[in-house]
Amino acid sequence: MADPTRPEDQAQDSLTCSPSKATKNKIIEAVIAQRATSLSWGRVLIPARTANFFISCKAVIGAVLKPNLQYSKCGGETYSCAVGVVRCNRNFPPGFKFGAATAAYQVEGAWNTSDKSESIWDVFTHNHPDAIIDGSNGDLACDSYHHWKWDVEIASELGLHFYRFSISWTRLLPNGFSNNISEDGKKYYSDLIDALLAKGIEPVVTLYHWDLPQSLQKLGGWANPLIVDWFARYARVAYHLYADRVKTWITLNEPVIYCEVNYAAGMHAPGILSPGIGGYLCGRHSVLAHAKAWRIYDEEFKPKYQGKVSLTNQLMWFEPENEDEKESADLTQQFWAGIYTHPIFSEEGGWPPALEKKIAEKSEQEGYAVSRLPPFTPEEKQFVRGLTLNNK
Repeated sequence: MADPTRPEDQAQDSLTCSPSKATKNKIIEAVIAQRATSLSWGRVLIPARTANFFISCKAVIGAVLKPNLQYSKCGGETYSCAVGVVRCNRNFPPGFKFGAATAAYQVEGAWNTSDKSESIWDVFTHNHPDAIIDGSNGDLACDSYHHWKWDVEIASELGLHFYRFSISWTRLLPNGFSNNISEDGKKYYSDLIDALLAKGIEPVVTLYHWDLPQSLQKLGGWANPLIVDWFARYARVAYHLYADRVKTWITLNEPVIYCEVNYAAGMHAPGILSPGIGGYLCGRHSVLAHAKAWRIYDEEFKPKYQGKVSLTNQLMWFEPENEDEKESADLTQQFWAGIYTHPIFSEEGGWPPALEKKIAEKSEQEGYAVSRLPPFTPEEKQFVRGLTLNNK
């Protein structure tokens, strides 16, 4: 743990958690000790099984404090966390909203409770425990499935304005298809939404945060073009059940990660090693799946409920070190961000032209009959283009 009396530690932000014998009552208490160095230290005591938020809100104690508070690992023990924070002389503007975000696999646990089926992450972590540094998995996680009431209380005590969580596709639709809706899964998310609203917390719902049903992965998963319709039907079920109370929806969380890391590099579930092919198939189908889910809401639900739908991108910025690297930096930027923004926000739609051209040339050099980056048809470009958060 950093020592605030040491000069080398005074400028750093830190979050250090270690097991404690503190009482397992539901407590969030912050004791702030001001120092001449402007470094403040807060102690947070909280039952680990309820501290399941990857909290993205800043701690605000008289001013803006850093760092972000994050609780990422539980394990059934109570943790005592010392949070290093640095005082800034800035205030957030009036009306600024603070929130927290989680993902179903990371917090829910209850991996085989009721009629929930296996997701690709259940299978991946069970079959390849070495893929995770400490061999952990989401079988129990923070057990939010059973302790969601505590989670809502914590969110309320933190003063959150919104809470973003994801629906587990396999918990709501056990076989992955819309013909079989789980009553327990349906009730779980409905109760969570109602409890958040009762505390004045806006629910923000992510439809897909990487936990694809294993039953659909056996059919090809995101590499199968049929997943566009599978996802759209799943989205329609979720809208039908919760759109009366949920006004902000995220279709897909960070497709560049689950496509390139999962279907190209093989590092995450389902562990498909197919560089230059699998990731592009996944990306194309993800763009179309987002578009179809967006249009379903826009046409069938927005007229009545007036909500908003978008997707979450994971963005990076790449700078060339010299003129010779300028083209490479630009292509890398288009690859990382442009694949999921250019089809939506550009005037012409489709893939970023320079990237599409480069991959087509490379594919030809490698002896492929067609480009490894499958193109969009003119109809698909039109179908996807312009689907922004507030375009109507």
